[in-house]
Amino acid sequence: MTGLYDKLKDFLKKDIASRLAIIITAAIFLELISVVQYYYTRHLLKEELDKRSEIELRVKSRIIQNTLQSAEATMRDHLWDMQTNLAHPDSMFSSTRRLTETNEKVVGGCIAFVPYYYPAKGRLFEPYAQKKGNGIEVVQLANEEHDYTRHPAYQSVVSNHQGIWSDPYLYGTDSVSRLSTYSYPLFDKKGKLAAVCGLDINLTWLGDTLNAWHGYPSSFGLMLTSNGRLVSPTLHPITNQQDIEQVVSLINDSTVKRTLSTNGRNRMIEFRSHKNGEKAYIYYTTLRKHPHWQIALVNYDREVYAKVYRMRSYNLLMMLTGILVLLFLINRFARSEHRLHMAGIEKARIGSELNVARDIQTQMLPKTFPPYPERDDIDIYGSLSPAKEVGGDLFDFFIRDEKLFFCIGDVSGKGVPSAIVMAVLHKLYRMVSAHVNNPAQIMQALNEELCKENETNMFVTLFIGILDLPTGHLSYCNAGHDNPILVGTMLEKLPVEANLPLGLFEDVRFEKQEMQLPASVTLFLYTDGLTEAKNPESQQFGIRRVMEALALCRQQKNMTAESMVNTMAHHVHQFIDWSAQSDDLTLFAIRYMQQQKNHSSN
Repeated sequence: MTGLYDKLKDFLKKDIASRLAIIITAAIFLELISVVQYYYTRHLLKEELDKRSEIELRVKSRIIQNTLQSAEATMRDHLWDMQTNLAHPDSMFSSTRRLTETNEKVVGGCIAFVPYYYPAKGRLFEPYAQKKGNGIEVVQLANEEHDYTRHPAYQSVVSNHQGIWSDPYLYGTDSVSRLSTYSYPLFDKKGKLAAVCGLDINLTWLGDTLNAWHGYPSSFGLMLTSNGRLVSPTLHPITNQQDIEQVVSLINDSTVKRTLSTNGRNRMIEFRSHKNGEKAYIYYTTLRKHPHWQIALVNYDREVYAKVYRMRSYNLLMMLTGILVLLFLINRFARSEHRLHMAGIEKARIGSELNVARDIQTQMLPKTFPPYPERDDIDIYGSLSPAKEVGGDLFDFFIRDEKLFFCIGDVSGKGVPSAIVMAVLHKLYRMVSAHVNNPAQIMQALNEELCKENETNMFVTLFIGILDLPTGHLSYCNAGHDNPILVGTMLEKLPVEANLPLGLFEDVRFEKQEMQLPASVTLFLYTDGLTEAKNPESQQFGIRRVMEALALCRQQKNMTAESMVNTMAHHVHQFIDWSAQSDDLTLFAIRYMQQQKNHSSN
């Protein structure tokens, strides 16, 4: 045995070419694995970037468009008031005051009459109301120095008899504001043009809206006019002015190469920063309706592909380590058969880790969902009524593998920031629940993602359930949300563990709960906008009134999920005397109608 060992040792020492060939072959093989893995992962992350940018641009476009449409609606709502008082020129001052005070985004309003409409008032007459402090100041603004008839917006409305938004402009001396004016024609009862009305809105909120939430820390948003002029700069603290100017220039340069997003609505420009040569991507889209402003979102390559760069470095390190280990094992083979065996184990471990990494990346592939099917074993209906133009509530459901996945949630706060967070949560829920059947695991994954970069300390209450349709087995997990209610032969709350809401602490652990849902039982879910709805006397609707309304529903025969939700909505709106909601209101009913058989649940 000793003689054979010595011969093998001498052979390895003499055959240097064979040893080098083994090392070079191993290096090439590992490098090929690393390269394939690198580019495959980049492709997955690029698809994820496209989808994130598409969602963010779509949500923010809707928010901005809704705000502008709100100002347009304010103008249309007051046309009758102004038309009714045309016979009294001095009453126009009161009309401008009422026009200005009804919308929080409006900072000023005017009525610019056609020349000599009121002969006693002279050629120019323009009552103007402006918010100052806690009050409204009303003046006659027009004079020969301020001749509104020479303004392009006035001339456009007079010529076309259509409303128009002006490009943003700076207004004021002591405190300069960036404004945009919506101009609209005012006709008298005979159909003759009497004046051009204007509403001024302050655009300072655009910066907050465009940068309320981003998928990457250094990303920032911009808005440009239809002709490419900057409307609202980013409020991101780490963004430099040079990059902003470069982004605006690239969007306006028709020679720059552009690619379309997967849905064909967004365009993308790839560029390198003039300041430091860093690679970045511009995603931008145009508002569908007038004023057709452009929203741009900028993401930096180093953050988009940060994980794959780290993975590439780790792989190179592992490859070099493997080569060194392989060289060491070859040189030491003649001295120790045991070390050669350990080298094989180490190589197998490295290969196993590469396979695990590949499996994880495969799970990152986006999943598709079928449309909601028509079924006779469940009856589902939900409604969501935001307190403002947008809200932070959510409910969702879909069927996969004969299991009904559903959830209902509520983001802290109201308005734009909550809506953006909820849009992100909805996307994350769909992505995670596409391949996870445990509601506690889904909740855990959502919490971990929401805790990342949560500098605003926003949190989410959420209830997730999974109903096995053939057996009626219900598994669920709660995160600080109100108890759902079981409506059947009896009326009772579903027993749930309260748990902490999502987004507060990353190390929170959630537990799954289970029960058997009987046939013909309805699971009624809601957000706190129901129980905390207040009437004019500041009394809350409360859980007692919720139970009373559901008891009335239970007495009716063939009560559907839709009628239950509509009945509850009617009761709560009747309670608050049909006034405006103070919080988002979401109602969600799931009626299980399967005639259960003797199945054993897994």
